[in-house]
Amino acid sequence: MQFTTDPQNILRTVDIVFQVFENNIDRYDGLFPAVAERSFGTLLMDWPLPPPIPGQRNSDRSPRGCNLSHDVALLCTLDGLNQRAFSHRYHSLLEGYLETFATLCAPASPTGLLPWGEHAFWRLTDHSIGNSYHLQYYERAIDAGAPTHHQICTLPLWIWKKLHAHNSELIPRFVNGLDWHWMDEERTFFNRHAPITQFIRGYPVKRHDRMTGKLTPKTSGSDFPSASGTFIHDYAAAMALVEQPDPAWQTALERFSHNWWNRRLDSGLLPRSGGQHEGPSPAMTLALGIKCLQAGAMLNNGVLLERGTSYVKAVLDVEQPDAEKGWIWMQFSPENKPSKHSQPWAGNRGSSVTAQALLSFLWAGETIGDARGLDLAVRAAGVYKSDRMARDLIVRAGDPGLVIGLCTELYRLTEEREWLDAALMHATDAMELYFDLPLPRMSTGRSHYEPQQGSSVLIHALARLALIAEGEELKGGLKEAYR
Repeated sequence: MQFTTDPQNILRTVDIVFQVFENNIDRYDGLFPAVAERSFGTLLMDWPLPPPIPGQRNSDRSPRGCNLSHDVALLCTLDGLNQRAFSHRYHSLLEGYLETFATLCAPASPTGLLPWGEHAFWRLTDHSIGNSYHLQYYERAIDAGAPTHHQICTLPLWIWKKLHAHNSELIPRFVNGLDWHWMDEERTFFNRHAPITQFIRGYPVKRHDRMTGKLTPKTSGSDFPSASGTFIHDYAAAMALVEQPDPAWQTALERFSHNWWNRRLDSGLLPRSGGQHEGPSPAMTLALGIKCLQAGAMLNNGVLLERGTSYVKAVLDVEQPDAEKGWIWMQFSPENKPSKHSQPWAGNRGSSVTAQALLSFLWAGETIGDARGLDLAVRAAGVYKSDRMARDLIVRAGDPGLVIGLCTELYRLTEEREWLDAALMHATDAMELYFDLPLPRMSTGRSHYEPQQGSSVLIHALARLALIAEGEELKGGLKEAYR
């Protein structure tokens, strides 16, 4: 009989993670290191950092710092465990983290744009805004440019609410700062990147010229549908929480919404980017659709709800002939030919893991009352009943977290025991491969903690699995943690 871990062992493993963070509260002002050694949770001071895994970019990492974007699932786990059975440790960790971010990190930004996301973070060593591009250009720091705001996830409304309670100026300054993402005064061209510490519109982001190899200014932006959806969500949260919201926020929200609604293709899908000629992208369309639904629910906004529903239905209309193989086609060529699909075990940043796509389908289908989301998830997730994570791949910590989260959610929805068994099987493997020390490794093949590769998602998935296996639920479920 093969060993399978039990729910109490899982919960104990999760609790040990938070004990490590608790031990460093005073050292890091209540924040969690974004790159740490795994025995005691202290900052990894190596410079440059240990090599990235395949597909991971140095410009996404947060050396000697903290990145709230990478910790959202951890914060949701703390909130859920605290609501389940009050623990002073869980409560103080959550409140201490958010209070520090609201009162120390946010006010340091001159533009109001928050020090988080894909290319910026908070430096724990000197209480300043960190620049991830310094890792990419560590030999010539001047080429790194300014810390760049690229928000990579939406915050659950309850986190925005707590931040707002700690600092009532944070949300107004932040959403006003989002205006710097427009590259021209007429607000006609949007860039998902914007400088945090400089007041420059149309910021000339540097890039390597393909012909000469030299650094040259990049004068055009890139307005992915998912980025527009994130900012729609931000404006909605601001209007829901601020007592007297600025009418300009509604105008900005509508601008972002109209920006993509008017660029739909005949299929109802959206291209991957508005700055270049690309084919339809179910992945980008679904991301924008989900965020429109979330924002519409916050504001009871019929237009956003209608548009979000339309986007989701267009994605559900896409045929998925290879679902039984665990492939979900998420990108098409300009000639409308399938060009990119997800993989059951992606193994690196550049590939989409099927479990993540299916979690989006599940949430979107359930929200609009369309059973096709669940039907597709059941078809495609069948590979996870027997296919375990390959031991010869370098696999980021978030991948098994997403697989565990998907199987757990399918058990909740169908009450079929085989999904719970699959979740426990993958949890057993994950605990063996990632938790040989108190903090989980960032990926197989690496020996340090780095939540940029999804370890917070793994921790959340394990906690939720353990509770659901015992007939409970983690507050917030999975909808707030995997964004």
